[in-house]
Amino acid sequence: MIWPTSPILKNFLWLKIQLHKSAFVIVFFVFLIVSGSAFAQQSQVIHLNNRVYHHIKNLQQRGYFSELNPTKLPYTKGEINSSLRNIKEEELSATEAFWYQQVQEEIGFDPSNSEEPYLYGMLEAGLDFNNTLSGNGLRPQSDKIYLLPNIASNLYAGKGGFSAQLGLRHDSFYDYDRLGEIVNSRFGLRSEDYYVGYKNDFFNIYIGKFQNLWAPYGEAST
Repeated sequence: MIWPTSPILKNFLWLKIQLHKSAFVIVFFVFLIVSGSAFAQQSQVIHLNNRVYHHIKNLQQRGYFSELNPTKLPYTKGEINSSLRNIKEEELSATEAFWYQQVQEEIGFDPSNSEEPYLYGMLEAGLDFNNTLSGNGLRPQSDKIYLLPNIASNLYAGKGGFSAQLGLRHDSFYDYDRLGEIVNSRFGLRSEDYYVGYKNDFFNIYIGKFQNLWAPYGEAST
């Protein structure tokens, strides 16, 4: 099920780059030969569509995850892992423990902070059942029922402080979207949630395209 996307969640364009297959082969090769600190899987940016943010917000409202800025989203896996280590599960209530365990399961909690090279792949499909083609659910365009299949893939690779992610999505909605990107001659595909990045103990930098939110999760912002 594709839930209506809030207008506050916008694709923030840090720097849009078109990377061809050869470029990704080069980037991946660099990952295999470069060594560094234990940031391989910790640098992965957790997409704002991930339900883990609901549980994190609930725990923040109970006084946990105070290290995470509630108005600067998304978080990386490393940031969430670091905050998880500061929580004593035995001191949580039953409800808090449930949220805590859900966060662990969603991000794949790694207490060892492994330095091993990290590869991650995801493929999911869904069906959007809707009576509007407008991104704003308050402005339906017709009473016609639309069944819009979609499929998304995500590939992430990390080595040392370097990381890269490629996200591709095909959605039948793109054929009707009047305000979005034109996808003709591109097999109905869009690059959504892709970046290259580097992180160490002093700074981190990501270049790419992914959603950002400068407000508590689920609330309005500029």
